[in-house]
Order: sequence, then structure tokens, then C-alpha cells
Amino acid sequence: MEKDEIASLAYDTHKIIWRNRVKLNIDSGPLVEMLHPSIGAAAHGIRYEACTDLGRFGHRGEHFAVAGLLNRPQGLIQVSDLFCETTQRFTGAHELGHYILHDDEVMHRDRPIVGGSLAQIKRTAKEWQADHFAACFLMPEKLVFKAFEIRFGSRKPFEFGDNAAYWLRPHDPESVFNSNIDEQAAILATATRYGGVLFPKLCDEFRVSISAMAIRLIELGLVA
Repeated sequence: MEKDEIASLAYDTHKIIWRNRVKLNIDSGPLVEMLHPSIGAAAHGIRYEACTDLGRFGHRGEHFAVAGLLNRPQGLIQVSDLFCETTQRFTGAHELGHYILHDDEVMHRDRPIVGGSLAQIKRTAKEWQADHFAACFLMPEKLVFKAFEIRFGSRKPFEFGDNAAYWLRPHDPESVFNSNIDEQAAILATATRYGGVLFPKLCDEFRVSISAMAIRLIELGLVA
């Protein structure tokens, strides 16, 4: 399954949520409030539960606390509340991705998922697909472009020139130039001011981890 197809399915879920926003009792407030995986699950008629203990499982000699679980026969997604909000949100959206993308996933368990890592992690095709669905669901392209433009004045790839480095890190502009693309994306994901204007961090606005937001900026071509 290609990226565009996965993004389209995430967008379809957004449309279902929007059409049913009154029924789902989310007819007011910021759009990002509609992007919680519990609402996405409800839009598809799936129950969504936060649980304290989902047990543990082993993988390649390592053992992990279960952070998310999909039980297709029961129409149920469960997410462990032992982890931080951003991990819960991405894990929940990841399980929703499995439900929508992978009909053959009857019972599926996952370790904590934060939305990728600035270091490359080898993942199976299904896990990568569910990750990409989660990114598209939690950080819709149009909303990310809009939020990026409000902060940095453009929807084009960010130019890390002298002025930009100063505005991003006035006390250490050289660190911007010495950063690789992943680190530069993280700088933008966590920026709280630019051009003398204060604003919330992008990662906080979309309620995702720094790495998830940074990777999304790269995926959308805003950092190149």
C-alpha cells in the first residue's frame, strides 16, 4: 500500500468525523480536538478504552509492556495509560490504522509508539503503514501547512539562512547550521518564537512527540 493511498484513507476518516461531529459531540473547539484516536475509532463504530495494564509481550528476546491492542472480533482498541499523552495518541492512531488498513489483523499488540525516531528504526511494512496512517490522521497535511505558515511565513521548504538561525536560536545560531536535516526539523517542531513573535510549539499544537512532528515536516517537504 502506497503513502498516497494511506493518506487518503486517513483523510476519509477525517471526513467521517466532520460529517458526524454533532453526533460525536465535538461540534465546537479547535479542529485538533477532533483528531483524537478515540474519536476516529468512534467514527468507525469501534470502542476505544484506556487501560492501566495490557500485559507484556516478547519480541526477539526482548520484553515490552503492551501499549496498544487491537481486538477486531470485539471491535475494540485499547491503549495503556501508563505512557504519556503523546505516546497514547500515536499508539491509538496506529492501532486505528491497523483496523482500517489490515483486515487480516484480528488480534494485534504493540509496544509504545511515539511516531518514529530521529534514528531510523527497521519496521515491517504493516507497522510502517500503520505509523504513516497515524501521522496523517494526527497531523493532517492542510493543518500542518497552515500552522507552519502562521509561524514561519511560508509553505515552502524552510531556508536556514543567517537570519533564520538567529531568530530560531539567538544565543546559539551556529548550532542550527551544524545540525542535520532531522535535527533541523526538530528545531522547527519545538520552536516557540520566530521573527520576534511567540507561539506554541508545533508538536504541542498537534499533541505529538518531537520526533513525530519533525518527521512529518520532512515528509511534507517543509524541511529539505
